[in-house]
Amino acid sequence: MVLRSDRQFARTVYLVSGEKTGEDDIKGRFIATKMSQVTARSGADSTVARNSLAAFWGAAGVVGICAFAIWRLTPNALAALDHELSPLQWFALIANVLFMAWSEGYRGFQQKFSPRAAARALYLYRTAMPWPTQALAPLFCFGYFQATRRAMLVAWIGTIGIVILVLLVNQLNQPWRGIIDAGVVVGLTWGVISLVASYIRVFTTGEYQASPELPATTLAATKGPEEPGLENS
Repeated sequence: MVLRSDRQFARTVYLVSGEKTGEDDIKGRFIATKMSQVTARSGADSTVARNSLAAFWGAAGVVGICAFAIWRLTPNALAALDHELSPLQWFALIANVLFMAWSEGYRGFQQKFSPRAAARALYLYRTAMPWPTQALAPLFCFGYFQATRRAMLVAWIGTIGIVILVLLVNQLNQPWRGIIDAGVVVGLTWGVISLVASYIRVFTTGEYQASPELPATTLAATKGPEEPGLENS
């Protein structure tokens, strides 16, 4: 027996083409149509799943790298307190912590890096990027590649500067090493909190809070959505 939907399909074919259609042909076309719909839906679901995984991997990777640095530096900072600090050292400790909280935590992370990293994670979620980019999602969110020239310079020069600073600080003895690391730990902790807050904000509102700093070639190649916040400043 021909299904009711099959008959409707046959009437549609007849009206459009003017050709009479047999029952077997009706069923064949009906099944083919349904199969194409299922395939399209499956492909869309697969793309959404990959994008979601890439966005999560990128966001979690950035937080994880910062958290790992906090975990490595915290023992050094606490070890400084095992020493009997002089008034000068106490002043240096407090001044460094306050300065790093403002410069690294507030100015560096909260005002600049965190909103941009969250915007790039949101772009990963909304755009079918090539699989190498998705695999390297944390580095993409950091801005090491597929970013504007300014963003990549900030990322690479900042990283090189941090490496040099770490090598220099490692040459210091306690408590001075711990005094410097204490400021870095406070700044990174502020940064992790601001990163999580930025991720929550962009993924709950669905709006870019800052430009993802993407080059025009990437926007054109991925056919990114034209929406507020994608303009590179």
